[in-house]
Amino acid sequence: MLVGLFQYDLVANLFGGETAMVSRVIYALVGFAGLYAISFLFRDRERIDT
Repeated sequence: MLVGLFQYDLVANLFGGETAMVSRVIYALVGFAGLYAISFLFRDRERIDT
């Protein structure tokens, strides 16, 4: 949100730039978390009959 609205990259600022290893790991973790969250969209549609 900060990058989109204010063109400010907080992760890069805190951890030494976009190419720093810590920043890249954080970007990767956020990406994997987003992919994992997509699976929840499809789990809600499954119906459990009791």
